[in-house]
Amino acid sequence: ILAFVVTLYLVRWLFKIKPLTDEASKAEAKSMVDAFDEWETVKDRKFFYLSAMVLGAIILGFALHSSIPVLKDMGLEVIAILGATVMLVIYPTDVEGVLNEVEWTLVLFFVGLFALLGVMGKADVLSMIGEWLKSPLSSGSYSG
Repeated sequence: ILAFVVTLYLVRWLFKIKPLTDEASKAEAKSMVDAFDEWETVKDRKFFYLSAMVLGAIILGFALHSSIPVLKDMGLEVIAILGATVMLVIYPTDVEGVLNEVEWTLVLFFVGLFALLGVMGKADVLSMIGEWLKSPLSSGSYSG
């Protein structure tokens, strides 16, 4: 909550946002909000609603992963891939065009990062770092 309040004031200060004090500025702000069309960028409403339902199913699958016997033995990535497969089957798209727009350097960065973290976890490097940080962090008055 404290971080939210600090961020709120920081954003107001950085972007020089002033409170709406007079009726003219309030009316101008209201007209700007009323003129905003949230559906303007949605090209296909059917695809939008389908995507929202599949995303909801994926989030539900993540939440219920440990209590569904079929999914318990599989990883969370299987749920995400199932959602993507459902989207591709129901709403076919130009996969080649989409793959051309992917930021492959960013994807490879995260692949390398997760591989490195996985290796460090298997080699117990992360637990060694945790043990090394335990004593300086536990000396504070807020330690558990």
